[in-house]
Amino acid sequence: MKRETEANSVLHHLAVTVYVSGLKHRKIDTEIGWARGTTNRVLKGQIEIKIRHLLEILNVCKVPSAQFFAAIFRETGAPATATRRIDSTVPGILSLTAGLRPPVELELVSRLQKIFRDLADQLPQVLAPPDPPPPHSRKN
Repeated sequence: MKRETEANSVLHHLAVTVYVSGLKHRKIDTEIGWARGTTNRVLKGQIEIKIRHLLEILNVCKVPSAQFFAAIFRETGAPATATRRIDSTVPGILSLTAGLRPPVELELVSRLQKIFRDLADQLPQVLAPPDPPPPHSRKN
């Protein structure tokens, strides 16, 4: 994985972890002692994330850093297809926050994976450029 891609992946997974934890960005800011809005700016990439930012946010979310990184980088070898990444990411993110909420049923995990697979299947159509407009005909 390229360095920028890895950084974006870490940032994305951190944002999902914060979301699943149920903590408000303002609460995280307060717990860490940051100015209001700092967590939001870090998660949006407006402030370049540093390892201390990441570790502080994970600490407030009560997610061990080793577990967080294991969930992100568990796959080795060839780049994963969208479906394989979805299959591994959903349970990984849910396992990170297992102690924060009631246990999630396996049926819910399967439903989430199906939703994400369906979305991944539709991405090529959504990202395709629109059809060009028909040529204008002039009336004389």
